[in-house]
Amino acid sequence: MSIFLIVADDLVSMKTPLILLVCSFFLSSCLEGIFLSPEEGCNFSQYKGQRVAWNNLPINLFMDDGTNELQRKAVTEAVDAIHKQHNKIFFNIVMGVTPSLKWQKAWGNSATIEQDGKSGIYWISTTWPKQFHSKQAITRTRWRGASIIEADVIINASAYDFFLKVAKPSGVDLKSLYIHELLHVVGLKHIKEDPESVMNPVLPYGAQPQRRQLSSIDKASLDCEYK
Repeated sequence: MSIFLIVADDLVSMKTPLILLVCSFFLSSCLEGIFLSPEEGCNFSQYKGQRVAWNNLPINLFMDDGTNELQRKAVTEAVDAIHKQHNKIFFNIVMGVTPSLKWQKAWGNSATIEQDGKSGIYWISTTWPKQFHSKQAITRTRWRGASIIEADVIINASAYDFFLKVAKPSGVDLKSLYIHELLHVVGLKHIKEDPESVMNPVLPYGAQPQRRQLSSIDKASLDCEYK
């Protein structure tokens, strides 16, 4: 109530537009909390009780032009597996991003990714941040409220060897890794309580297949938001 009184008493002031702007911001935040009922988490990140997800599908996901045929095939197979197992089109793969030297340096030095309005998959074999050296891959999502507006997947090719068809005892199953990271892109968090979940945070080395099939908890989680 005091907000409206301040505005009414200051209608002729030069500060009125600023006050109105501030008031409208706080009013919209309050109304958002009042009228939106909390949602079940369903293994998604949350913002003010709402699942953080994309408003519109499919997501245009740009593939690094520097990737080779094996890497592109792994992405295609992972995307197809998700689409078929959940019977929904989440991704549209597009070629057309190249990480500049400036981009790679910023990532290697401080793990920062410049927001460019494109969601992309990057294959980095040189500069990788020391604090994340043990990570096979990292997915960064950006939100506006409870809406994801951009997501980037960065594969750690500087410390790991990968395979798709022919298993390597010291290699990582690239298709399984991509399925995991792509479900991070749509908003899912790690699921530790189910060892069969593709969102389990640990993907071991060794023979395929690893985790290429969505478990019941993976499907139920996706159904909460994208049914």
